[in-house]
Amino acid sequence: MKKYRILPLLLIVCLLLTAAFPAAAAKNTADNSADTPQSTANVSSDGVPQSTVQAQEGSYVFGSDAVKSALDEKLQANCVLLADEDSGQYYYTRNIDAKAYPASLTKIMTLLLAVEAVERGDVNLSDTVTAYDDCNADMVEGASNADIKVGETMTFEDFLYCAMISSANEACNVVAEYVCGSISAFVQRMNERAQALGCTGTHFANPHGLPNDDHYTTAHDLYRITKEALSHELFATICNTVKHTVPSTNLSDERTLSNTNGLINPESPMYRGYYYEYAKGVKTGHTDAAGYCLISTAEKDGVRLLCVVLGGKGTTRANGTTDFGSFSDTLSAYRWVFANYGWRDIVSASDLICEVPVRYGRDSDSVTVRPAQSISAVLPSADAGGALFHLEGAKAHQLDLVAFLQGGGDGVQSSGDDSLGFLLGDLGGSSDRVDEFSLVHG
Repeated sequence: MKKYRILPLLLIVCLLLTAAFPAAAAKNTADNSADTPQSTANVSSDGVPQSTVQAQEGSYVFGSDAVKSALDEKLQANCVLLADEDSGQYYYTRNIDAKAYPASLTKIMTLLLAVEAVERGDVNLSDTVTAYDDCNADMVEGASNADIKVGETMTFEDFLYCAMISSANEACNVVAEYVCGSISAFVQRMNERAQALGCTGTHFANPHGLPNDDHYTTAHDLYRITKEALSHELFATICNTVKHTVPSTNLSDERTLSNTNGLINPESPMYRGYYYEYAKGVKTGHTDAAGYCLISTAEKDGVRLLCVVLGGKGTTRANGTTDFGSFSDTLSAYRWVFANYGWRDIVSASDLICEVPVRYGRDSDSVTVRPAQSISAVLPSADAGGALFHLEGAKAHQLDLVAFLQGGGDGVQSSGDDSLGFLLGDLGGSSDRVDEFSLVHG
């Protein structure tokens, strides 16, 4: 059965489901408060939950008020955005338009621009690239690196893996210099690309994310950047690679890079103990100013999520180890949604919904309608406050079907096949062609 998020053009949704779904009190805009988390529920202007009308990016899933209630106390990070990766609908938001420092999440944009340069043919993955003289000039003590030496030569592809998997800051400088001729030109391109993606609260000052007061973003903007980046196969491949071997170079022995993302790498050099079998990339980040940051995706039973966490806390456990809030918050969000949401059937294509009167029919004065396709949607379970969905034919009398012959002509003879067409008119006299449902004579 083909899965669809609820489609507004389907007759069955427009005319029947609106009668079956209860209204929910909420709002339909993204949270932009920097201080107080806002309600995440959403309704359309007529009081019908938005997810029953359309899967519109930036709206909230049906039942998001229950998600908010469940996660508000569980999540500690300053900024959180949990979205459906396919539809772009939000499950949960907190301070998503508040100014925040991205740390190494910056490298998502850096890799995106590098991948786009490869796709355009400006550079090639197999190009031999040499680390230039001042590639380490803006490094700070303790900054993550791949121990790349000035004058060291490797392929452009290996520099990309160093930048993303090992979070090597000096590799980002080399990539920027090679793609645009200078770091400043590359940073300018970063800001132009962010603006083109609709980012409104982002300004980049370097390609790696080390502290700079003029280098900032928002969870909302990072979501936009990451969505675009993940649409590129090469980017998705690199960020989801657990380990990568860089062959020996003119100045170094063979390197084995290990992904810093503990969700996908149980042997992460920084964040162990958070491995999650349903997770995929994308990137970790941390500075004192940014806190612990993580962008990731996860998929289970056809539900695909994307989570942005900024400003996570590091807390000491009783055993002396550190709990990294970016990871624990992400796992709490994923586990709750997967336990309480899933693909649920709303109506099957074989369901006969109701009889509808037809004006000017020759052999029959009514038809029985059924959906043209089976309809499924990601919805909350009853235990999570979800509604019991059912279909009724109570509104069928509002349809005004006028029969006509597809090939032209006056009278219409019911033939039981798709040769019948119908017009759907309102009482004001306007009419629209109905192509979105099949007709079965009862």
